[in-house]
Amino acid sequence: MNLTTPPPGKLSDLIELAIADARKLDRNHYTPMWWTWHRPSNKDGKCMVCLAGAVIAGTLGCATETSVDIATHGRNGPESATITDVAWRRALWALDSAREGDWLDAFQVLHHAYPKGELYDMLEALPEPAHTEFNDWNTLDGHLESLATRVRQLRKLDL
Repeated sequence: MNLTTPPPGKLSDLIELAIADARKLDRNHYTPMWWTWHRPSNKDGKCMVCLAGAVIAGTLGCATETSVDIATHGRNGPESATITDVAWRRALWALDSAREGDWLDAFQVLHHAYPKGELYDMLEALPEPAHTEFNDWNTLDGHLESLATRVRQLRKLDL
């Protein structure tokens, strides 16, 4: 896994990276599944990935046969690789919060604090993306389109 390049520091850039990585996934080798990070499937041989898992597969270059945990050492499964870089671990957790439309938690995970004042209210008012619990390519595509709209809204807030 390539953890040498740091993750984007802005939420909009991070989500844009995830969208690009998800759109590049080989549909013959991956299955979108909102509830799992990056795990080979026993039934069809494809690798199941969530939004953060698309970054694990794409930008981080993890092989399809590798199961990945985002936990800290000692809390992951024995057969799983662990994201050891703290910045990437935080970025992947932020993506999971963004996938759910929990913009305040996504911001907090990236910046170690919640936004203040008007920015807090604007983030709280930002609608959640469509199809947050995607489990096929059609719903993932809808989710990605919805996230692209949220990226434009986040950029207006300079996030």
